[in-house]
Amino acid sequence: MVAFVLTLSCVMRRDWLHPKLQLVHDWVAVPLAAFTGLIALLPIAGALCLAVILLFGDGMETSELTSDEWMTLTGLGIAYLANLGFGLIGLGAGVPLGSNGSASYSGGGESGIERFSEMHRLTWWTGEGDEPGLWIAVGVMPVWLLIGAFLVARATKSRPNVVRNQLVWVGSFLVFIPLLVRLSAVHAGARVEADVSEDPIDVGVLYFESGEFDGSMYAGPSGVAATFLLLVFAFLAALVVSAAIGALDVKELSAKAGSLAKSIQTQPGTPPQAPGTAPTHGAPSGNPTTQQPPHN
Repeated sequence: MVAFVLTLSCVMRRDWLHPKLQLVHDWVAVPLAAFTGLIALLPIAGALCLAVILLFGDGMETSELTSDEWMTLTGLGIAYLANLGFGLIGLGAGVPLGSNGSASYSGGGESGIERFSEMHRLTWWTGEGDEPGLWIAVGVMPVWLLIGAFLVARATKSRPNVVRNQLVWVGSFLVFIPLLVRLSAVHAGARVEADVSEDPIDVGVLYFESGEFDGSMYAGPSGVAATFLLLVFAFLAALVVSAAIGALDVKELSAKAGSLAKSIQTQPGTPPQAPGTAPTHGAPSGNPTTQQPPHN
């Protein structure tokens, strides 16, 4: 994560870039700076997540922990604050969070593939997951996105460019959210090849003869859901901030949306009716019917 932020900071220096790349810089510098600010806020969201889990959670019994165990738990929480923060924001957007994996084995004349998936949304974690404090995610997620949209607006020097930069910032979620999912999730894999036919392993819960075992596990938010849902909420946040600072005329936008809806309802291919002519529906092609004036 530190290397990622440092790389973005190098891109922010316009004078270090080739003249042609400076044009690209003018489009992406502000959105990248805003997204870097959002990354810096993840540990704060993670600290809130850790606090509500320890204070209100029933899924983890902490009353009998020793001082050393408390120090270990606190150290792990601090080390993974950004990961916890992104998971909390994902839950607030309706993203499933959990783990899934698969394992294949062969040996002793048998083979097979086992899969499991335990991905759950916020309602499960606050209910069956015994973590009611995680409802804070519903407030943390929009605040996080509104701060990002505000950073874009504040860093934009020209007001006419605010909407453009907001759209680029929203579009950048298609790249950065999958990257954050990858960085914040836990990935594990195991592969075992053994030849113990003469003396198989038998420790009660494990019995393993000669064969192979290959397994993988993922723990974190759903990547596809996180990308889509956070993209939608970021777009709404960009609209709110742009309208709040006057960069987006809501009345004009509503009028354009209404005219677009009316044009969609109009029958395609039907030319407007000229004054003094009757509708041509059902008349032979090339022989328009005209309305004759009444005779005295």
